[in-house]
Amino acid sequence: MKEKIYTIKNLCNELNQPRQKVRRRIEKLDIKAINEDTRIHENEPLEYDHQAFLKLAKEFDVKINNTECTASVQHRTAEETSKDKLIKVLEKQLEEANKSRANLEKLLDQQQQLTLISNKKIELLRLELEEKESEKQIDEGINKEEIKKDEKKKWWQFFR
Repeated sequence: MKEKIYTIKNLCNELNQPRQKVRRRIEKLDIKAINEDTRIHENEPLEYDHQAFLKLAKEFDVKINNTECTASVQHRTAEETSKDKLIKVLEKQLEEANKSRANLEKLLDQQQQLTLISNKKIELLRLELEEKESEKQIDEGINKEEIKKDEKKKWWQFFR
């Protein structure tokens, strides 16, 4: 059985990874191309063997379906399901936060209305108090005048 040869483009397609990421991993793992020394021109694509493909698949956490020789790739579904669960949890939290915010806005509006009503009542009470004080001052003025008149009268004038 002939071993499959991969170019960087093929590796990117098989692993579902961007080209730059694959190239960086190849350099990091120090994987040598099988035609690196035998290329005539520098712009010829580098070719990698199946072992290099397996190393990269392991590095990217990719499952390889070994039933076919073409080594079709299946990503781990556990990562995807955990991401989906995380998204659902975050969506629920966002929905709860929005409900809480709406409730707080409603409470704030009610508080503002109550404050306005209480301020109006305080103003009315203040006006009433001022009015009563002015009436009291007038009454006190009248009473003082009567007291002064009473003080001017002599004792024998009280019976008149």
